Amino acid sequence: MPARTGLAVLLALAAWLAPAQAQAQDGPAVVSIRDGARRPLDSRPSERAVVTFRDILRELYPDLGPDGRASRTLGARAVPDAVAGEDTPPGPAEIDLADGEPASWAMISEGERDHVAILVAGALVMAQVAPEYRPAGALLVQTDRGGPPSIAQMVLLGEGRAAVAVMNGHQDGAESFAQYLIATPVEDRLQQVFQGPTLYSVQRDARGCEPWRLEERMTSLTTREPSREGYAELVMAVREARICTQRGRPRTLNALIHYGRLRWDPAQARYLGGLDALDRRNQRLMGGG
Repeated sequence: MPARTGLAVLLALAAWLAPAQAQAQDGPAVVSIRDGARRPLDSRPSERAVVTFRDILRELYPDLGPDGRASRTLGARAVPDAVAGEDTPPGPAEIDLADGEPASWAMISEGERDHVAILVAGALVMAQVAPEYRPAGALLVQTDRGGPPSIAQMVLLGEGRAAVAVMNGHQDGAESFAQYLIATPVEDRLQQVFQGPTLYSVQRDARGCEPWRLEERMTSLTTREPSREGYAELVMAVREARICTQRGRPRTLNALIHYGRLRWDPAQARYLGGLDALDRRNQRLMGGG
């Protein structure tokens, strides 16, 4: 079997990459967000983790078996704009990680601590897995009916405070839409602590271009020193580019970088700030087709 490799992030600026090689599996597996390597459900996220992927997912599906199937759910709280519109109650569930519902994961490390986030069936499950297991529960984070959410990045907000940036979005013909949210455990309970920005990209026919397109994407989410409350200030960067394709060659006409600063508000237990002007403009563009 090929030797496992990986990258443990010691600072708060990048997500942990999944092992680049893994043995092919006949049974259920979770899939890394970075390189597509498949991992067995009963493997540990890291060498020092004290639990397996299945242990973590049992916080949402208590009867999840070795075959990747579950028939019950403990339910999940929902972010305000979740597709379901409300929390999912405990009860019957049909989940099959081997042949049906995919699961993706990411990990970030700080000192002796490893933090893991898993996305499955529109829900985010998060836990500290080393040196001890500290689950934070599940949060329903799908806000777009057009497609499943994905993990964009993990960051550290402070000592023992891991956070996940989740992207929701879809493609609709020549247009694409993306919206981000940030979730982190607050008093050991997973919560949404920020929503935004809303990004819009579009492709059109234009004179001299084959075609012309507006392209927006979040390029980074970085942290500054934690505040007195223990939550770091966040800086998000969004690249906006106008691109003209001529004779099959794309050429960037101009590009801008938008920066948004997020500061922790202890009274509301959430981040305030962001890219309000860009959000408002994109909402107008979306409304205008």
